[in-house]
Amino acid sequence: MAKISTTAWLAALLIGTPALAVQAQIPAPNGVGQEFQFDNFWVQALPLLQAQLDLAARLQAVLANPDADRLEVARADLGDRLRESERFLRDQYRAPAQLCLDLDNPPVTSLTPAQQRAYCTLYQTWQRQQAIAASLRQPVPPTPTSLLSVAPTSPRLSPDSLLFDPEPVIAPSVPLPAIPMPRPRVISQPAKLTQDVGILPPAQDAEAAQPLTLLAAIRQEILALQSLLPAGETLNDPLGGAAEAQEETITAYRDFLAQPNTGFARLQPTSRTADFAALPSRQPSYAPLLALTLEGETVAIAPNPLRYGFLADLGERRLDGRSLPARRRDYAFFWDYQPPPQLAQIQAHQRAFVFDKLGVGTEYPAAPPFPGRVPLELGHAYLLRLVQYQLPDVILNNEPIPSERRRYASAILAMNSSDLLLAVQPIARHPDGSVTILWQLVQQFPDPPVTDLDRYVQFK
Repeated sequence: MAKISTTAWLAALLIGTPALAVQAQIPAPNGVGQEFQFDNFWVQALPLLQAQLDLAARLQAVLANPDADRLEVARADLGDRLRESERFLRDQYRAPAQLCLDLDNPPVTSLTPAQQRAYCTLYQTWQRQQAIAASLRQPVPPTPTSLLSVAPTSPRLSPDSLLFDPEPVIAPSVPLPAIPMPRPRVISQPAKLTQDVGILPPAQDAEAAQPLTLLAAIRQEILALQSLLPAGETLNDPLGGAAEAQEETITAYRDFLAQPNTGFARLQPTSRTADFAALPSRQPSYAPLLALTLEGETVAIAPNPLRYGFLADLGERRLDGRSLPARRRDYAFFWDYQPPPQLAQIQAHQRAFVFDKLGVGTEYPAAPPFPGRVPLELGHAYLLRLVQYQLPDVILNNEPIPSERRRYASAILAMNSSDLLLAVQPIARHPDGSVTILWQLVQQFPDPPVTDLDRYVQFK
């Protein structure tokens, strides 16, 4: 194989994904009787196409099961891909609408037919993503914090407020409304980028389409390019086999899943954006998550300053959805543990379980009785105690409460939380490194309060 130029590797790395293997001389796709250089187009286009497939899978997971933290990350990822796509489109051809209007009779360009097809697919993806970005900026219903008439400040807590810097939290997600599909635009010259995402503004007068439908179309159109790619190159479908595996799980464990408070989920390695399954909650507006992730050969509670818990391996046993793990002396801590009521202590406990050692502010003499991660074995059952908090925005955003709103302090400081005891069982490991697990609710404890939130809010 010929050596790959340094320029090619650098161009691929700028897209933000690992460079695909490239060859200096490759047969032309579609049976064209000529050879061509693996030029700058494919060096940039292949990583960008793969990045778009990966993003579509992540967005589909987030929109199907909305979570504030992951939705915020998805917005940022979408903005990055939109900017990368726009740069690529402008660099390759200045009038994509003209080029992509009729691929059977395209204008004269330096692009091969296969490259034109890939270019227009990326252009159409860029258009669809504009519509998705617009839907993610839709306002959400008012919450108790809307009683405030102040603009949010920093999304982080001040250094002396909390021991850990929590991730920014946005208001609860709602079903996304229909949004307009943009009409084809001509990228003839650099335009002023919008403040939120950094893309050309979408057209407003086109047919409506739902984001999930747009994402499905993006995935289908990009995968249709497989036969046109240079020899030896393929695009990896992050959802490949996922639907089939899900149907197999539903069929094989139909009796288990028919029982109340049971379900299944697919755990992902920490290097990927996980689609955490929703768990039972007393509050319709709040959905605690089965926040487990894979770290090599171990399963761990996904890190978050306001989420923690601990696990224990019960050995080989099958969950049936009917009988629950019995309380035993060895595991009494899973039933007896009481989350602390003060915020600083909560974060001290979180660190103690994450790092499996003494944390400042905890009562454990050396280490917690059970850790926040354990080795993963297929067919074994595990006990999982999982505590989660969702603090009010005024705390997370360090917003002062105006004196005239002080009477609403109790509503403004309202928060969500959950405390669950679960049994989980890994049942299948997949080629992509993910693992399917069954879960069963063992006990739902009272939602843990935080009694000193007033210490972390300012009144003006």
